[in-house]
Amino acid sequence: MTRCVRSQASLVLLALLTCCAQTSFSDARSDEIELGKNEKIALVGNSLAERMNLYGHFETQLHSMFADRELVFRNFGFPADAVEIQQRPNDYTKIDDPLKVFAPETLLCFFGYNESFAGPDGIDQFKANYLNYIDQLQKDFGAESGQPRIILVSPIAFEPTREAFQPDGIQENSNLAIYTEAIREVAEVRGLKFVDLFEGTLTRFAEQPGAQFTINGCHINESGDRLVADLLMSALFSDSTESTGSLFVDTQLR
Repeated sequence: MTRCVRSQASLVLLALLTCCAQTSFSDARSDEIELGKNEKIALVGNSLAERMNLYGHFETQLHSMFADRELVFRNFGFPADAVEIQQRPNDYTKIDDPLKVFAPETLLCFFGYNESFAGPDGIDQFKANYLNYIDQLQKDFGAESGQPRIILVSPIAFEPTREAFQPDGIQENSNLAIYTEAIREVAEVRGLKFVDLFEGTLTRFAEQPGAQFTINGCHINESGDRLVADLLMSALFSDSTESTGSLFVDTQLR
């Protein structure tokens, strides 16, 4: 009888532990994004986004992880873009506006690096400009089915290259840290997903001296693109490592 009671108590305890574990696992995944069939995804922003077009690791990982979704991916990154100004050739929209024609359902926004040169004094204006930019995106791409998913992505850290005629990154990273925090605050105000690339890249850049991930401290090379893709996938999808890790091995063996 005693053995039976102990057995029942053990089963109850096991059930409670399982329930707690499932709840914890669910909470850990609660901020993941869900991508629909044929979802249209756009990258917008500065040279970080634009240079991701050269190597394609993030796009490749997305298609690999969600092969059944048949995602539609476009990169609209443009060098020197900032939230308050995106300069284009005079005839860029002569036929149509490519971004508006694409009509993305998910936008990953890469801003903050160019704006960081204004230093601490530019923070308030940057946040105001970013809020206005988000308002415009929601106006341009909102539909009866709802607003577009907007994901705010921080700048990467500045990589010290140890080149005599390039910055040491100390002042640059000081500014980038406060602009990363400003982007986080904007995301919180609007209830948007935020991805911090700054801390992850700052750590990796410190592991080995010299230009390992960039060509000049700020513009990514292929290794940098691979790192950014890894950080993005980890932030957006908790099981991305198991699903896409082999891509890194394949790339190294090419």
